[in-house]
Amino acid sequence: MNRHLASVLAATALSAVVYGAPASAQSRTPWQMHHGLEITESNPLGLVPFSCTPSRNGDPCEYDVATIPPVGDPAWGPAPDGEIIDFLVYPSNVCSAPVTCMAYGDFTYFQSFVRIPADFVVTDFTIVFDGMDDGSRVSIYNSSYPNGIVIPGSYVYHNEWGTANLGAYVRAGEVNRVVVTQVDDCCIHNNMREAWVQLNGRPVELVMGAPPELTMCNMPRYSNRSLQKICAWTRATEEGVSLANVSLTINDGAPIRLSPDESGGYAVTWMNLPEGTHDIRVTATDEHGRATLQQKTVTVDLTPPVLSVLAPAQDAVCASPVVDVTTHVQDATPTQVTTQWVQSSSVESGTGTITHTVDLVNRGWNSVLISATDAAGNTSELDYSVNVAE
Repeated sequence: MNRHLASVLAATALSAVVYGAPASAQSRTPWQMHHGLEITESNPLGLVPFSCTPSRNGDPCEYDVATIPPVGDPAWGPAPDGEIIDFLVYPSNVCSAPVTCMAYGDFTYFQSFVRIPADFVVTDFTIVFDGMDDGSRVSIYNSSYPNGIVIPGSYVYHNEWGTANLGAYVRAGEVNRVVVTQVDDCCIHNNMREAWVQLNGRPVELVMGAPPELTMCNMPRYSNRSLQKICAWTRATEEGVSLANVSLTINDGAPIRLSPDESGGYAVTWMNLPEGTHDIRVTATDEHGRATLQQKTVTVDLTPPVLSVLAPAQDAVCASPVVDVTTHVQDATPTQVTTQWVQSSSVESGTGTITHTVDLVNRGWNSVLISATDAAGNTSELDYSVNVAE
């Protein structure tokens, strides 16, 4: 730790003696790190063009294109140092951007869960940084701010040392999620050397250990029923530690609290889901704020495939009993098309054209039966006639 940061910590420790109880009675989880939802197969470095023209490193407008990952997203992992972070990329990914300074951002996210007892009086809450490049924003999540809160004092710029006092926004008697969104906006350094969580002037004590166990029940990937059962088994992994919350979110909507039974940790609810694709997440959080998330994707499809015959036409005269039957199907889910019970093909996108060669055997008038069944179980059928010349 350099001398400047040491003086900052010493000054804030003195304020704790004057204003409140030491933070050693409180606790937080080690820092976790997430490289960002911005990383995709087509964007492996996660670089995002800014929607503004920044006036300085870490300009608040840069964060308009950042997306904080959900609390239990499986890509959260331990930071290099759970106490202080100690993150470094050199040379930075921004060096590979089309414009290497103040035009693209590389966002990295860090989270810790701060447990504050109900009888604790909060007078001061800050995040103190050292060796941070290029800027950081601190968001706080709790019962008062379930979607997170950011104030002007939440932003810390290059060569600055810490947030304003955020004590008015943390809540005693619960676990507060603290997320640092760090942006690198210029080549060549990208680092977050030290980040200290300070409560009433003292670093908050770390609590190690594993997050809760969580297993979601199986759910259909595709279904033709709106009413869906959503259930899970969960329990704290350490003796003497209790679960603080088990919640369900659908498509990033408002959390719905679940109530596991005390014996087996089984939680269940039934939800009517509208037609469409739904991301269903269950998150279990223990009293120290350690969280586990599992996710299922369910597509509700209540509409049968739209099926039409392209050739041969209704009542067409065919020269041979061996006929190429071409059909078009349209659906929102993968669909199986079957002609005359014997020829079958899959249309993975749900929409496409299929040609089956079938032998009608008999000359004269013949019925041709075509069916299409989508992945949710909805079926459409067509029965039409063609005339095989005598």
